[in-house]
Amino acid sequence: MTDKDELEKYFLDRISEPPEDSDGVDHVFSWEYERKKQQLIRRASNGCHVPHFRLFLAVAAAAVSALIFAGVRVLRMPGFAGVQRHDSTRFSVQPPDGSSDSAEEYYSVDIPEGMRLESMSTVPEIGNYFVWEGGGRMISFSQEKASVFSPQIDNQHSKYTECTVNGSTAVMVKWDNSTMLMWNIGSSVLMMNTSGFTDDEVMELAEGAQPTERFTLGFDSSGTEYRERPFTLDGFTVTDRSESGGVTETLLAGARDIRVRQCAPEDYVPLMDMDFFEMSRVTLHDSECWLMRWIDEDEYAVVWEQDGCVTEMSIRADPPKVNGAYDISADEESVLSIAGKLMDAVSSENG
Repeated sequence: MTDKDELEKYFLDRISEPPEDSDGVDHVFSWEYERKKQQLIRRASNGCHVPHFRLFLAVAAAAVSALIFAGVRVLRMPGFAGVQRHDSTRFSVQPPDGSSDSAEEYYSVDIPEGMRLESMSTVPEIGNYFVWEGGGRMISFSQEKASVFSPQIDNQHSKYTECTVNGSTAVMVKWDNSTMLMWNIGSSVLMMNTSGFTDDEVMELAEGAQPTERFTLGFDSSGTEYRERPFTLDGFTVTDRSESGGVTETLLAGARDIRVRQCAPEDYVPLMDMDFFEMSRVTLHDSECWLMRWIDEDEYAVVWEQDGCVTEMSIRADPPKVNGAYDISADEESVLSIAGKLMDAVSSENG
């Protein structure tokens, strides 16, 4: 392949796809493009016919510019902007002048009866994310700082509509059986993705969003009198046991050291504040429990309630490396395996 053929092939490859990092006006070329461009320029200075090379660059640059403006469209709605390409639209919002770097208040929606929380996460200075499911329907609700809000939505079969939520500008996106709604509240953007709801029901949920207290996991009293429940766990040795404020704490050493806390449901408080945190509902031995992870502390906990006793097992994260990357899923499986053995041990001791 001649220099001209290689150059032509490269530019045709480059302009066949819309730019990933353009905002619709100024395009920033990738590091790989800059490297190849400098390589071709050096080759031109060493004998290539420079006038022809410059002419081709000009033609190719014009083609790139034409495709950029033809393939990328900026959607402007009051309070929102969307960079629309052939397959997706990325939305953003301009934070209000003088807005705080963190949310002044945290919001939630009134969840319909029959739906329950399945997972949630919270990251300080960024936002919260919740998922509820039940009765064949789903609600995911997030609150993010306006400065970091940047969802990317598939354009296939999607329809965008402007609307208002309690006087705030909103954007509704519909596809198949799903409806997404996003709107501004102060320095935050609320986004709700639903499945199985009508448009009117989605608007009713959004308009009912209210400030709420910071989320924490708690259990209602089961009506069963709490009593201390000692246990033994194969492969682990008890190194310390203590009791304070109605909470019994047991430290065990084994292949992985663990801490077990037990108390009455009404006395349970999570091991640490629920910041930079995620949790999801899981099932162990036909019993529901919560898998919690404090991301910045590299700490896991598995929590469940059984016969009037809440048991929390906490353990340090220790993900194995696979092909040079940490395998978080494998680590979670290991944590849940130990928790399952502990659940059996607690149940058998009290059976």
